[in-house]
Amino acid sequence: MKPFSIIKAPLVSEEFFSGVSLMGDSLINAGLAEQLGIKSTTQLPVLDCEHQRDPEIKIINPRQIHDYSIQIADAVGKDCAGGYFPLLLGGDCTILIGAMLAMKRQGSCGLFFIDGHADFYEPGVSPSGEAADMELGFVVGCGSWARYRH
Repeated sequence: MKPFSIIKAPLVSEEFFSGVSLMGDSLINAGLAEQLGIKSTTQLPVLDCEHQRDPEIKIINPRQIHDYSIQIADAVGKDCAGGYFPLLLGGDCTILIGAMLAMKRQGSCGLFFIDGHADFYEPGVSPSGEAADMELGFVVGCGSWARYRH
C-alpha cells in the first residue's frame, strides 16, 4: 500500500469568507497526519482575489480558479509520481477541478461524488457565481461548460 501524502489547497471560490479554506489546517491540527503516519505535506498558497463575478464568463475569479486548478493538478501529479497516495484537503468544492485534471493526466480514472447539492449550475445561472456551484458540471463537460474547456 502506498503511503499517504497531504496536499492542503485552501481555495475559496465564494464571494464572502466562510472559513472553508481553513479545513485542511483544521484536520491537520486535529491530528490527521499523525493518525495516518503522513510525513509529506504540500501547502498551496491562499489566493488573494477580489471575489467579483467576471462580466463575460459569469463566474467569480475564473482565471484564478483555472490557474489554481493547475497548481492542484501539478501537486497531485508530483505526489503520485513520488509513490504517494495524495489526500487533497480543501473545503471548497472547486478543488475537484484540479483533482480531476490530475487524474486525467494519469490516464483513466473514475469519480464517486457526494455533495449536499448537485454542483451542476452553468455560468450565469448560479445565484452566487461561485465555481463551487459548478465544478461537477465543469469536470464532466456538460451543457455550456464545453466552451470553457482548454
